[in-house]
Amino acid sequence: MNKNLPDNFKTDISGKDLNEQDKMEELLHLTRMLRDMPDHEPPPNLADTVLRSLKPKKLSVWRRLYLWAVSPRSITISPVKLMPAAAVSLGLILFVLFNTLPGHKNLLSENERGEDLVPVTFILHYPQAQAVSVIGSFNRWNPAGFEMRKEKEKDFWVLEIKLPKGRHEYAFLVNDKEVVADPNAAFRKPDLFGNTNSIIFVSDGHENSI
Repeated sequence: MNKNLPDNFKTDISGKDLNEQDKMEELLHLTRMLRDMPDHEPPPNLADTVLRSLKPKKLSVWRRLYLWAVSPRSITISPVKLMPAAAVSLGLILFVLFNTLPGHKNLLSENERGEDLVPVTFILHYPQAQAVSVIGSFNRWNPAGFEMRKEKEKDFWVLEIKLPKGRHEYAFLVNDKEVVADPNAAFRKPDLFGNTNSIIFVSDGHENSI
């Protein structure tokens, strides 16, 4: 054996490198240890423990809300489902327009401005009615305060009020639900809601009978 070679090149009688031989002996030693180790049964709750560890965690409420907000979603618009909302919107638009037309003035505001008021008498022959009121552009179509009294002897309903001079539209509200045009009015006009309004022109004079 050549003594001038480095130590890591020295070999034993089998011709193998000493370092490699040590590794093999260590591997054999570990193998014998593993073989001689006693067998142990796994704990009875091992499967449950593993399954619980794999079970997804429950997200918090805020986390679920966040994921719902950022998740993409498709929206299907059906014309049939939009009809009720469109009808309500159209009704609101018509209501605003109806109450802002030039001819629709509030009787109280006219009186507050000091304009001359002319006495007017509304008369309706409707014997079977239980209650009748006058609604019109002069009271914003509100029957409150414009209830007519019934003349029992003639079966006529009568209301005497004062109106500003000019053109006014009106109708009779019978039993708080039926809109009736004045049968004696010379002029009529259909409104936006399928009813017919009567038209009166108030001018100078002590009293106009309708």
